[in-house]
Amino acid sequence: MLPACRGPAPDFQSSLCAPNSMTRFAKEAIMLDLTTSQGRIVSAALRLAGERPWRDVTLTDIATAANVSLVDLRRDFASKGEILAAFVRAVDDEVLRQPPETSGEAARDALFEVIMRRFDVLAAYKPALK
Repeated sequence: MLPACRGPAPDFQSSLCAPNSMTRFAKEAIMLDLTTSQGRIVSAALRLAGERPWRDVTLTDIATAANVSLVDLRRDFASKGEILAAFVRAVDDEVLRQPPETSGEAARDALFEVIMRRFDVLAAYKPALK
């Protein structure tokens, strides 16, 4: 079960919280498991990246936003780069979870479908990816 959000949030953050109705973006954003410290850390990092430039986001900021200690964050991720790598892996997992429909499609069409699916998954995180 997803936690309820507190306070004002960008659109993509609200899709990470317990939704009243499952929107397309909420379904895509569920790929981060917010019951784990890793999921909360990645989610917090993306939320902060949507609010200010990535270079201004510190590991301390991320730990605070994820409600974990800096020691716990460091145990899971040694750097902001590792947090981003975890996000990319989660996106890859979500895209690959849905096998492409290749019934008679040309390889080019199948590749196009995978790329579009990736864009759909990333859409929920658009504020952080600016």
